[in-house]
Amino acid sequence: MNTKKHKRLRRKYDQDFKVEVLKMLDSGQSASHISRSLGIGENLIYRWKKESKPPLPLPEMEGAAKLLQVMEENEALRKQLKRVEMERDILKKVVSIFSQTE
Repeated sequence: MNTKKHKRLRRKYDQDFKVEVLKMLDSGQSASHISRSLGIGENLIYRWKKESKPPLPLPEMEGAAKLLQVMEENEALRKQLKRVEMERDILKKVVSIFSQTE
């Protein structure tokens, strides 16, 4: 059995086309309607929309220092969440035990 694999060709869209699609989206047309009418993927429209948004600026702190601070805060919050979940599970078991004795 001789099967040939066909490579899918990726279509490339210029910046003007992307801008026009995003204008259509901003004017109230749904992404599904635009994708059907233009023959492009709906996910592609959402990706273009996401890529068109400017990144959020970091506060006045240096980038590396801010990143380190955020990572430390994230780790502390993870520990706190784990502790709170454990307390919740213990309380659930206690309630279960007391409700069975009635």
